[in-house]
Amino acid sequence: FRFEIMLTVAPAVTGETARVDASWSSPEVIRYDANGKVIHREGPFVRVDDQINLARRGDSWVVTELHSLRVQK
Repeated sequence: FRFEIMLTVAPAVTGETARVDASWSSPEVIRYDANGKVIHREGPFVRVDDQINLARRGDSWVVTELHSLRVQK
């Protein structure tokens, strides 16, 4: 699975949560089973805009929610 990040924006972090807006694109994604049979096709995606909500867990950030705001195929 290959994708290109086009843009990311994150306001300054002032607490234990954060929001990142990301835009990305991807060619067609094809998934195969162990025998080489196509089991799923998706895309290509010209532009996808996602909102990613994060929360602080110790010294790390974890994704708590992911919202696709716009999908352009």
